[in-house]
Amino acid sequence: MIKKFVLSESGAVTVDWVVLTAASVGLGLASVAAVRTGSGSLADAISASLSGASVMALDGLNRMGFDDGNFLGWSTNRTGFSEALGTFLGPFAGHEDAVTHDVILPDGATEATISFDLLLLDSWDGIGRVSDFAAGGRGDGIAFSINGTEIGYSSMTNGSAGTPSGTFEMSGTTYSYELTQASSGAYFSPSDGGGNWSDAVWNVTVTADNPPPGGFQFGVNGTSNQGITDESFGIDNYVISSD
Repeated sequence: MIKKFVLSESGAVTVDWVVLTAASVGLGLASVAAVRTGSGSLADAISASLSGASVMALDGLNRMGFDDGNFLGWSTNRTGFSEALGTFLGPFAGHEDAVTHDVILPDGATEATISFDLLLLDSWDGIGRVSDFAAGGRGDGIAFSINGTEIGYSSMTNGSAGTPSGTFEMSGTTYSYELTQASSGAYFSPSDGGGNWSDAVWNVTVTADNPPPGGFQFGVNGTSNQGITDESFGIDNYVISSD
């Protein structure tokens, strides 16, 4: 009877399974203890990075160089080109209507930033003729608007080294703008302004603190008093970001 019991294999698999399962559970607990500190720190780092990151609007409008045929949201699809500047939106003369773009923002956005290169082409000198002022003109300058309301204006000169800036409050939103000259040179032709004038690239940043839900229409308008082949402007490297 004892011999028969010893030689019996009934229940052997169950015994082995229990032993192996217990070993696996023990190994898992040991692994958790080993990586707990490191994985917790990694999770905290990822959380901090994501919570502080700027979120770009996922609508195809957030980054535009105008050399790929993408003009979504823009009031025009006119482009210019030069070897120095590449393809850009423009050129536009001072007598034309504002160039506008429909800025689309994600739900819950608390801040929006628009940045782009403003191209001043040829003889921008910041001044106007007496007849221009008598007719309501302001000389050579650039105006920014939101939903058709002007939020800022700056007299512009190609050779200026200043940094025009300003703020404007409208419907609970604070709009700030700043322009900084980046470079100047013979970037674009034809020109009928003579050989004494150069083109200029200005970096523009426009920020909306507490922007309207969903977005707004942003506009750029030139007030130069010469023809499009003399005093005009263009837009390039247009980027929208939001938090």
